[in-house]
Amino acid sequence: MIECVKGLNIFEVLSEESVKEIASKARVIKLEAGSILFRPEDTVEFIYILHQGKIKIYKLNEAGRQLTLAHLVPGNIIGEVDLFSMRPRGVFAEVVQDAVLCVIDNDYIREILLKYPELTEKMLNILCSKIKELENEVYDQAICSTRGRIIKKLLQLADSHHKDSEESILIPITHQELADIIGSSRETVSLTLKTLDNSGYLETLHGKVRFEKNKLLELKNSTC
Repeated sequence: MIECVKGLNIFEVLSEESVKEIASKARVIKLEAGSILFRPEDTVEFIYILHQGKIKIYKLNEAGRQLTLAHLVPGNIIGEVDLFSMRPRGVFAEVVQDAVLCVIDNDYIREILLKYPELTEKMLNILCSKIKELENEVYDQAICSTRGRIIKKLLQLADSHHKDSEESILIPITHQELADIIGSSRETVSLTLKTLDNSGYLETLHGKVRFEKNKLLELKNSTC
């Protein structure tokens, strides 16, 4: 399915013919909201490309408390971090909105990484960026206030959803989802968002947050 892989950041280093070759090896699956794509104990056999819908990646502690690691949107690749790992997935992947995914076998991905060294370099760059993001998030958890973490996360989501937009940005995320991502309670996040709304920095809607990127960037520079 060429629509799944064409235009993806990771494949931009390849020729159109190479991208078509990869697409020919993919199969398409459709999952309804509430479905579990994989569980922590599952072995890594495939990588997934999210074409439509929304998927949540999370962990559960012994008490059953959920820590959301990411909310994935169309264009995201799922499982590339585990490509060369012999360990189980270690996380849950749950479909939040009805999803269409392209599935590619891990063995084939390893083959094309050997075939196209430029693709291997691109993947390593992406993995290094993800490690850096995790380091920053650990720092934010330890140092920054709830307000600071919310602002940084909204700006990060803005970069993922609207790369170059400087106009009003609409992020589809609930208060609970945002609380799960930053490691806070829904009540605290709701109160903080209400304060930011009353101050004119953003607008909270049903299951969405609207803001102007420049306004939040200014606020980010004066808070943590």
